[in-house]
Amino acid sequence: MLRTFAKRLAPQGGQMGILSSVRGMADQSTAVAETLNWDDLQGLVHSPEAKGDVNRLHGMVITQDRMAEEAAKKQVTIDWAAWKSKLNPEMVSKYEATYAEIAKDSLEPTSDFDQASWNSSFDAVIAKAKQLEKDSEARIKVLEKELTEIHAEMKRVETVTVDEELAENPEMAKEIDEEISQQNYY
Repeated sequence: MLRTFAKRLAPQGGQMGILSSVRGMADQSTAVAETLNWDDLQGLVHSPEAKGDVNRLHGMVITQDRMAEEAAKKQVTIDWAAWKSKLNPEMVSKYEATYAEIAKDSLEPTSDFDQASWNSSFDAVIAKAKQLEKDSEARIKVLEKELTEIHAEMKRVETVTVDEELAENPEMAKEIDEEISQQNYY
């Protein structure tokens, strides 16, 4: 929700843009807080710490809603005459005209949030996550099989003697004999 708020503020700029955005956000935030069932959320957590966290979150949401409502009620007025007396009047007049244009364009809060497009933007990510989950499950089975084979080999190695190993692998025995005859011990 804060990202949405920041995105709305960034292109508008100015105090009136901020206030109109705060008004719109206050409406949306209140709608979210009202649709959230805090008792159900409390039922999902079991530890006292988690229940405390849910209570703190609920308090924070209420506080945020109150702050947004208060900010939306405040009207900011700029004393252009005072600024003209302190600064260059021509420059202040240009700022005043620009500000008036910005304020005129941003007085109406807009709600461009579209739940359907929001959900559809995650469909590809969810599909990829499900595919990765399937791939991971297949890879886990392969790795578990390899691990079983390694454990079986480790048990066999614990009890096998050198003579038994050389009898099973005559090429290794021949290679060892050649290295000994050449006095190649390293």
